[in-house]
Amino acid sequence: MDKYSIESIIGEGTYGIVYKAREFSSRKLVAIKKFKSLDMEQLSKREVQVCAMLNHPNIVSYRHCFRKEGLLHLVFDYVGDNLAKLLRQNPNGVKAELAQHLIYQLCQALHCCHSNQIIHRDVKPENILLDQNHNVRLCDFGVARTVQLEGDVMTDYVATRWYRPPEQELRLDRYSFNADMWSVGCILVELMTGKPLFPGKTQIDQITLIQECLGPLPNHYCGKLPKGLIPTSGTSSFDIILMELELPEGTIDFLHRTVNYEPCRRMTAIECFEHPFLRKVNEACKMEKAQLRATSNKSTSKCHTEDGIEEDISYESEPASDSDRTLEIYGAKHQRSCKRSHHGNRETRHRASDVSECSEDIQELIEVESPSITRRQLHLEKRGIFTNSTIGLDGYEDDFEDYS
Repeated sequence: MDKYSIESIIGEGTYGIVYKAREFSSRKLVAIKKFKSLDMEQLSKREVQVCAMLNHPNIVSYRHCFRKEGLLHLVFDYVGDNLAKLLRQNPNGVKAELAQHLIYQLCQALHCCHSNQIIHRDVKPENILLDQNHNVRLCDFGVARTVQLEGDVMTDYVATRWYRPPEQELRLDRYSFNADMWSVGCILVELMTGKPLFPGKTQIDQITLIQECLGPLPNHYCGKLPKGLIPTSGTSSFDIILMELELPEGTIDFLHRTVNYEPCRRMTAIECFEHPFLRKVNEACKMEKAQLRATSNKSTSKCHTEDGIEEDISYESEPASDSDRTLEIYGAKHQRSCKRSHHGNRETRHRASDVSECSEDIQELIEVESPSITRRQLHLEKRGIFTNSTIGLDGYEDDFEDYS
């Protein structure tokens, strides 16, 4: 912590504290996640492991980690806002073009995760950071898991209930990357309407709300239903929920292919790019990438490092390029994350090389994953974006659960 000036606490809970801080050497803002107890060592090791594997413009940049007084601290680039704040500012939803732009970037982030065999497992508005140009940075990988095979057994009861697919809500042992895609569809509806799709207060309430929209649960879920809850017929639908809105092409089909009872029928993140709902955004991104690639071939890229920082445990990632450009969307300027994604492959190779050469300290930290630790459930009133509860600052309020 001697390298940083602490400016404020931007999140605090049972397991730790998140600070907004400024690095003395560069004067850049960072977010420092401090775990309060050694009892959370496994959770912190898991997050280090995942963060060290991921380097993408739409994933919050992990800088390094260090210990002070035996407690692990994780350092990330600071991002000022999040999707929950944007939704609070737009209670009737955002414009369709912005919704497409945000969902596209979220799918880009998840494609990076899934390509590295990582399930995020807690995709929700609070964990989708936004900069002032609406560039997405997916964060909070404390409950993410790596899988070796599709359908590996998962034991943690994780993810905020509203965005959790039935296989997680009913605590099935096996689920995979498509669990994250259910969350994508839920977030899209919330972006379009300003209201959460399934704001259940209890498990029974959650399953009831899902069935009201999608119809009765398939038979293979019924053995896991709580006592007193039976399959019921649907009384609503995506067409009814969105009936008053002017929708982009393919919106309803996109929802049917993400918010679907059957995991195997949900689109993968990469399939979403070619879906009509995102196709135009994807094509524009490809064109911009091609232009940037041609430009970058004529210039020399600069790599910034922080050689002067010494920590007990350190891992340095290559910072994202500062050469973002802006693209006009729906009359406002938004930076496209894909404009930097041509750097992504190079950065990923750089990261892979760094991981293979990391110190014995960081290798010991991430090489063995002991039995998983279950995180406590969030209290609905303390995390609901439409309650009168105290709102955390700067988009990091949900990095740790159970806020006071």
